[in-house]
Formats: sequence, structure tokens, C-alpha cells
Amino acid sequence: MRQPEMFVDKANPHKVCRLKKALYGLKQAGRKWNRKIDDILRSIGFERSFTDGCVYHRIKADNIAVIVLYVDDMLVACSSEKLIEGIVSDLNANVEAIDRGPIQYFLGMEISRDSPCGNIQLHQSRFTEELLKEWGMFDCKSSSTPLTCGTVLIKCENKNCSEFFDTQTYQSLIGSLAYLPMIYRSNIAHTVSKKAKHVLRYLKSTTKDILPYISNNDS
Repeated sequence: MRQPEMFVDKANPHKVCRLKKALYGLKQAGRKWNRKIDDILRSIGFERSFTDGCVYHRIKADNIAVIVLYVDDMLVACSSEKLIEGIVSDLNANVEAIDRGPIQYFLGMEISRDSPCGNIQLHQSRFTEELLKEWGMFDCKSSSTPLTCGTVLIKCENKNCSEFFDTQTYQSLIGSLAYLPMIYRSNIAHTVSKKAKHVLRYLKSTTKDILPYISNNDS
């Protein structure tokens, strides 16, 4: 790291600073943090999932705890509230951890719960509305289907086609749309790669769609 302005060593102006620990925003910061939080979670009895490195679990008799990790955000699910309090306390012994209460919004996914019945609803209404606003399609004419019946796409053979399209903008739109099927909008997965703008029109008509109830009483 270059010497900061106003603090340059006049005797050694061409030397750089050697970091003793990772700083936020630098390339190695993410890796260093992941190592640290992994060590902390393992020290309090959690095991890292073999199939998903962002999921940790701890099972002791009837006490079950699962942690989903996304950088420095955690989603904690336990078989009792007392377990959650204990985990937060253990985390605070190593880092500053804040319990924000029952989850309502996480990574673009909204969670609604009926606690007495144990039912959960998942939807992405907020994420979808923000997406429509970002691309200027919030007031667009909606579509009732993900893809128009009989649609035939023709490849542009003109070498100058790229002059009329902003590749970076298109990739940004596809990336945003591709995130929706990853959580629950699997009905648009095929169409996303073919007619992005039509998908936005379809999302306009189905913004409030939610998943059916997921109940802990279901088999």
C-alpha cells in the first residue's frame, strides 16, 4: 500500500506500507474475513456443509442450529429462541454481532411467517418492483405469459449489430433477471436468455406472486 498523502516518509518516499491485517475493500479482505468467521463458527461447535460452503450446522440431540452466511450477514435458524440467544452471545465474544430479530428480507427475498401455524411464505415483490423501476418498466404494459407463443428469434448476421446495442447494459439486465429464478421464479428461467424485455413485462403482471405456504406440518 502506498504511503498516504501528508504522511510520506521523506527519507524513503518510494517505499510502501506493509499491512499487518487486511483492510476493508482490499482484495485479500474477503478471504481473511471468511477464514476468521469460519474459525469462530467451528470453535463454537458448527460444521461447514460439504455441499455449500456458506451453510453451517450444529446438531446436539434435539437442539438444531443452522447458519447461512453471506459475507458478514447471517441467517440463523434454530429449534428454540434460547439457542439463538446463545449463538449471538458466542459470536459477540469474538466479533460485534447484532440480532436484528425475525427475518423479513434477505438477499432480495422477502419472508412472511404465520408463527402460530408454523407457515412461511417467500416472495420477491420488492426486488421485482425495484428491478422494474431501474429499467424504466414500472409503468409498462404487462404481459400474461413469460414468452409469447410462437416466438421465433432470428440471429443478426450484420457484423455491425453490436453498434446498436450496449453489451454491458444488456449483461446487467440479464444478470438481474437471472437472480429471480435462483430463488423461486423458475418459470422465467428459459425466457430470460431469449427476451429480456418481455420478461420485465411479465414480471409487471406477476409482481405480487408468492410461493404457496410452506408448513412444518407438511409431510
